[in-house]
Amino acid sequence: MLERPAYSSPDIPPIEQTFLFNFLSEITAYRTSKLDTHPERDIVSKHLNVLLDYLQAEYKPLETRLQSLLNDNEITYDLLWTTFKPNHHLRRYGRSSMCQMQLRRRREAH
Repeated sequence: MLERPAYSSPDIPPIEQTFLFNFLSEITAYRTSKLDTHPERDIVSKHLNVLLDYLQAEYKPLETRLQSLLNDNEITYDLLWTTFKPNHHLRRYGRSSMCQMQLRRRREAH
């Protein structure tokens, strides 16, 4: 899995190792749909391809495990973070202490 870089800069906040996993589908969609209109599409395309190739390879074991669980309508506590984007809010309805949520299924990365 991704690790925190050995260097640290006070001007650049570190990115949580799991943060980009939650946005992988959006980055992929941007590459395939909106990149054509970007004024510097050649260089941006190269950078996005490198980033996506790396992320897809790095997250492949996680994605495989997650898909296996979601196919059975299950999730484990340690993977619960994969079902929500950062700052996602849950609402509790009624008096029950249990939250009902609908898991969004992730597309397999290709």
